Amino acid sequence: MLYLSKNEQNMLAQMGIFQDVGKFKIDPGILNKPGRLTDEEFEIMKSHPQYAVLY
Repeated sequence: MLYLSKNEQNMLAQMGIFQDVGKFKIDPGILNKPGRLTDEEFEIMKSHPQYAVLY
C-alpha cells in the first residue's frame, strides 16, 4: 500500500494519464497487434512516454 498525500495521489494519477497520451503517436497497428512485438516495434512502444512530453 502506498501512503501518499492527496496531492501526491493526484499528481501520480495525472502522470499516468499524460504518459498514456504519448500512445496517440504510436501506429495503431503496433498498439493493437496481437502476439509479440518485434524488437523494432518494441523500441517504438517504449518511446511513447517521450511523445507525451511533446503534447
